[in-house]
Parts: sequence; structure tokens; C-alpha cells
Amino acid sequence: MGFFSMGDAKGVPEGGVQVYKKEKPLPPPIRCRSFGFFIPNATGPLPMFKRYAITIVLTLFLAMPSTAGDTPDFDATKKLAEQGYILAQFSLGLMYANGEGVPQNDKEAVKWFTKAAEQGEATAQFNLGLMYAKGQGVPQNDKEAVKWYTKAAEQGDATAQSNLGFMYTKGRGVPQNDKAAVKWYTKAAEQGDAMAQFNLGLTY
Repeated sequence: MGFFSMGDAKGVPEGGVQVYKKEKPLPPPIRCRSFGFFIPNATGPLPMFKRYAITIVLTLFLAMPSTAGDTPDFDATKKLAEQGYILAQFSLGLMYANGEGVPQNDKEAVKWFTKAAEQGEATAQFNLGLMYAKGQGVPQNDKEAVKWYTKAAEQGDATAQSNLGFMYTKGRGVPQNDKAAVKWYTKAAEQGDAMAQFNLGLTY
């Protein structure tokens, strides 16, 4: 019996590969996943960064690009992030994570996701949990991954709920607990998360 989380795909080479699934650029995705990655050794892939709806809010503050494929202005975003604007902090983390408008830098991505996550931004909490789960930009730490997944899951983030269920299924960062796994899979499945629905089916 194998459990999966978002990002699994058939025909992936053995050992894991990094797969980039980038949605059509702004405007404006309200809440879509922009990447998927695979963890080798059959530990179960977890979804990569999710892109938040920054267009409406940041249009009020940032110098938005003139073409659909461009990204928000890095300098303007960083200035607002340094002033404590949550969505700017999240956006800056995403820009570093994806290498959009700035050289890709996982440590800087973690830094800015953390600032937004500490202010309660659920998608930043999810992304931060994901980076701890993978050890990307930080030392790999399942307990920290569970901590941030839980914060996002408690705010209703379906993918965080699904991944949290996965962590309980595998006993990663928490004692293995099928009852807790079912709880979180169910919450995600009720929101339409396909992987949670699949994993929930495997528990019965």
C-alpha cells in the first residue's frame, strides 16, 4: 500500500526528479500551485510552492509589470516586505524560491516565508513546512515541517491538511497515528483535495 501527496505522477523516473508545473502567469491566480517536486527513496512526494493571489492587493502598492509573463518589481516588493507587509513578504519569498526577478535563493525564501508565516499567512506557513520537509534552504526537520503544516491546516489550507495526514501516516515528525491521518485527510478531502481523497481511500 502506498500513500501519495500532491505532486505524484505516473512515469516518473526512479529516484525522483524535480518537476516544474507552472500555472499560466498573472493575472490573477487566487490560489494555485506553481510547482511540484519529488522526494527520492519512496518517502512520498510533497507539493512545492503555492502561489498566492497577490495581484489585487499588490497592485495598490507595487509597480506591476506591463506584460502577463513578468513578475512584480523586486525592489518595490522588498521595500514593502521590509516594512512588514505580509503579502509582500510572502511574494518576496516566492520570488526567491522561484528565481523570479532575482537569483534563486532558498535561504532567502525561507527567511521571507518565515516572516509572513509568523504573521499568520497560511500559504507561507505551508511553503515553510514544505521546505523543512525537504530540507530546502534549511536543515531537513520533520518536526518543524509538522509545526508549520499544522498552523496552515488549522486555518483550512487543504494541501497542508493533506500533507499533515501524510506525515501522520508515515510517522514523520510525529508519532505514527492512523486516526490523526484520517482526520486530516478527511478535512482536505472534503475541500476537494484529490490526493487526500485517494489516501483516505487507502486507509479503509
